[in-house]
Amino acid sequence: MIVQFLLVVVVFAVWRKSKRKAKSVAFFHPNCADGGGGEAVLWTAIDECTKRRPDLTVYIYSSVAQTSELQTKIERRFQFNLPWEIIHFVPLRTHKLLHPSRYPYLTLLCQFLAGFVVGVDALLLLTPEVFIETTGVPGSISVFRLLGGCSTVAYVHYPIITKDMIKRVSSRREMYNNSSFITKSIVLTNLKLCYYYVFSFLYYLCGACTTKVMANGTWTKEHLETLWPGSVSICYPPVKIEDFTKNGNKGEKELNEKKVSIVSLGQIRPEKNHGDQLKTLELLKKELPYHKVCLKIIGAVRDENDQRLADNLRQVATGLELEEGKDFELVHNANFNDILDILQNSVCGIHTMVDEHFGIAVVEMMAAGVLVVAHKSAGPLKDIIGASQQTVGFLAENVEDYVNNIRTIIESDRSEREKIRADALRWTTEQFDESIFRTQFMSNIG
Repeated sequence: MIVQFLLVVVVFAVWRKSKRKAKSVAFFHPNCADGGGGEAVLWTAIDECTKRRPDLTVYIYSSVAQTSELQTKIERRFQFNLPWEIIHFVPLRTHKLLHPSRYPYLTLLCQFLAGFVVGVDALLLLTPEVFIETTGVPGSISVFRLLGGCSTVAYVHYPIITKDMIKRVSSRREMYNNSSFITKSIVLTNLKLCYYYVFSFLYYLCGACTTKVMANGTWTKEHLETLWPGSVSICYPPVKIEDFTKNGNKGEKELNEKKVSIVSLGQIRPEKNHGDQLKTLELLKKELPYHKVCLKIIGAVRDENDQRLADNLRQVATGLELEEGKDFELVHNANFNDILDILQNSVCGIHTMVDEHFGIAVVEMMAAGVLVVAHKSAGPLKDIIGASQQTVGFLAENVEDYVNNIRTIIESDRSEREKIRADALRWTTEQFDESIFRTQFMSNIG
């Protein structure tokens, strides 16, 4: 039986290799029509590929069909004029298998195994010369390397399992991905540890199938080096710095009028820890009684789960006696111009996710002249704020730290704030500008 199975696999692999399209590169990114940081990476990479190698045909394994309306939406969102005659969508028939909502239990493992199924579906539809995985489905890499014989490249936004996750389970620490139901039971804790160890080994095997690996920052790189064999290079996500500097920051005018405008930028997800932002706001209103302190939370709401989280935030705010429309505002699915307007009228920015793998929103706020307080971990610590020799922002570990840092910003001299803004703009331009991403990405895929 095993011999017969292996024979079928070999025949399948030989057949798919014979169907490989010459001079083709394919990106695996089912949610390519979204407008987040992952899609900024995808479309900037595609734009640069088509400019440097116009002889290539580019394919995108997607969850949607290619339409002129979608092409226009993408070009408007990312400000590109793309040569659509050499860019083709390959709609996946099985993409819904990747949705975490389908798997209430063993979510990581089920999603991981689904990646192999969707990978086979993608390979049957098209076999390219170069396969680039940009969305976090490592099983697809193995399929294209072993069965398609393709060169494989992975751009990793975050590892789907880390040694930190294992440590948290081992120490029985409650978190959004380690419920109290598990932490209170030594038996369930040990079972989850076994599950994570098996999963780590499977993840290692996928890494072994990758020809080139790019990480979006130091934190991701360090974790991948403990999980995957081979070398890992850093390629920071692209940020169009100049787009955030066009009209200058007007936060000082707000501050002169005793208004403290705080902004948060990021998707509405549990790990973003927006609850701490509301608690910070509550304390600031008490400690700055002569200022009008308000918080605008800008966040994409993609589905019903995100909407439930947004509604829950409103309940948290009510419990803290914060009034929506007066003390805080939830800004959902705003377009770029509206986001830019809010950023450029804000004094402070707040980012509360623990172990944010990079923090593209932190960079965007800094580029817009917002004085940012971010969590002292991962990307903000290792790459963005903590890595600079100059003061370009502030780091915090708890609500009290956020409050103290924002008070420091408000109570400092204007000249000090202006220096931080200038240093932050210089730093973000030198380290994270889109042009740097383009060069580094192309050097990795050849």
